[in-house]
Amino acid sequence: MCVCVCVCVCVCVCQVMGFGLYLMDGNVSNIYKLDAKKRINLGKIDKFFKLQVVPLFGDMQIELSRYIETSAHYEENKSK
Repeated sequence: MCVCVCVCVCVCVCQVMGFGLYLMDGNVSNIYKLDAKKRINLGKIDKFFKLQVVPLFGDMQIELSRYIETSAHYEENKSK
């Protein structure tokens, strides 16, 4: 029971972090500039994104990297 709850919490946290980064990266702010100014640490966030696929709703699944790839200022050379 405890292991199942921990896994569910970890998956939910990862989904929220990915969607939060997607929302922060818009016309007003840029997540790469925030990382350069030490406002956020993308290196630590990337550790959570080691989970490739998480459940979204029911039997649907989503890749965590999909949130970042669809953001406004995504640069492929900085993502690796």
